[in-house]
Amino acid sequence: MTLYNTNTCHKERVNKLLQMYANDVEEIPLIKAGNIGVIIGLKETRTGDTLIQFNDSRKSLRLQNIDIPAPVFFRVVEATGISEEKPLEEALKNILREDPSLHVYIDPDSGQTLISGMGELHLEIVKDRLLNDFKVKANLGKMRISYRETVVTEKIDHTYLHEREIMGKRVRAQISLTITPLHENDQGSSKEGGNRITLNLTKKTILLDELDQSINSQETNELVKLSIEEISNAVYTGIISGLYRGPMHGFPITGLSINVHSLRLFGAESTKIAISTCASKALTDALKGRNLVLLEPLMYVNIDVPEEYLGIVLGDLTGTRRGNVFALETSESAFDNFDHNIEIYVPSDSTLVSSNNDTMVSPKRVIRAHVPLSTMLGYSSSLRSLTGGTASFDMRIHSFGIMSDDRAKAVIREMQGGF
Repeated sequence: MTLYNTNTCHKERVNKLLQMYANDVEEIPLIKAGNIGVIIGLKETRTGDTLIQFNDSRKSLRLQNIDIPAPVFFRVVEATGISEEKPLEEALKNILREDPSLHVYIDPDSGQTLISGMGELHLEIVKDRLLNDFKVKANLGKMRISYRETVVTEKIDHTYLHEREIMGKRVRAQISLTITPLHENDQGSSKEGGNRITLNLTKKTILLDELDQSINSQETNELVKLSIEEISNAVYTGIISGLYRGPMHGFPITGLSINVHSLRLFGAESTKIAISTCASKALTDALKGRNLVLLEPLMYVNIDVPEEYLGIVLGDLTGTRRGNVFALETSESAFDNFDHNIEIYVPSDSTLVSSNNDTMVSPKRVIRAHVPLSTMLGYSSSLRSLTGGTASFDMRIHSFGIMSDDRAKAVIREMQGGF
């Protein structure tokens, strides 16, 4: 069968359909609606894409995208030798096709390749796949947490002139912007990574030097061939690039409202690359030397724990892990649909049956808390030890909170020690 990928606009041909039973595979003639199967032969399809019949007229039909939270852990990955760099690159590309929650990027200062993901287990699985499935010879560094940087008190007005000569050709652009701290309840028309970006770029705010014509001139002898939309896109790309790496310690910047209110162009010297670079450097230059603070990820944590271990788990959570417990509930998931008029057999399970051998099942307690991610490293092993393997937990990112001075200094000292 021939399918059409509405996300990539590519044609895909199906070679085989498979049904998986753990490691066993069975070839099947079709996959029925609602079932899960494997399609062999897809080349341009990635996780989250929508496939339809090739002759379907609804070429723009797409299912809702998967909501993927920002990654909070990262590790350095390095090939053991020059000959292993290409296999490592190919292996990472293949993993990225399947896993959109994994991010791979290169640190511009150190040149190291960093992989970032949702948690410890996530990156451990990636490591296992690289070394065992793809047979790549690579070294992975220590697990690190992705912190954030922000400005909390100041309003910054800044004008920056970018002027440089590249391969004998001069490039120039000048940008003026205002940066203010963004409160959590502030809403903006354009938000990226917890920031609000506003571009007030019109023919009145784009100033033209050494050019006696309008921005949208179509004359063949024009010096600038950029529309306002192209200029705005270049500025936006530059701002996003600047937000990706903060001037304090290289962590992403969040919680800012950035208003670009004027731009000065210099004829043919103001290319799209020059404008984008100017916007990125203007943001970095505006934040240098300012009162920047570090933010740490705060996780929303749910812990299912038997009543007998409740006290010890709460003590650990609110003590060394600096957690803030905001709810303590009874887990009723196993009892919501229970008909008490029907007699059932309850197995002799110490996690379900009370010590006096009554057949009344004791539901677990559910702890809901906000906990700094840095204290949750290795928590799965600790929780097993505290509760004899009877408790479980899940967590997702809730917000970023300002670090105390002592905690920030400890993080900086750890960073200065290298990966």
